[in-house]
Amino acid sequence: MNKDRQLLLLAAAALRDLYVGFPFDEIAAPNGSGLDLLLKGLTGHLRGQGIDDQGALDCNLTRDIPVAQFAPELTEDEIADHLLARIESGDLSLEDIPSRMARYGLMEPSDFANEMRERIEMSREDA
Repeated sequence: MNKDRQLLLLAAAALRDLYVGFPFDEIAAPNGSGLDLLLKGLTGHLRGQGIDDQGALDCNLTRDIPVAQFAPELTEDEIADHLLARIESGDLSLEDIPSRMARYGLMEPSDFANEMRERIEMSREDA
């Protein structure tokens, strides 16, 4: 496989890894690991091919990229306790439960977990 394809595959894998939350220092690079090494390797290769980036990439390339902070997984008990508290407080009426169950059951698991996490955090802030 030629160098261009190899670097393209590494860049695509890095984007996937960043998307799912891998830390910068665990991203695969041509000569080790780390997002900085990968970007410097890609930049060096492009410059070697005659592409002039006018020095735009001559900095700490990852310093200002925000890092996603992933919350711990919610447990079934945490979700059940939250829903029970909402029912007991009158914030969630019994009549709404069947439609919510259907909606939650049809959601992607990650979307459901994110929504529950958000609702639990909001209820903690209000308390």
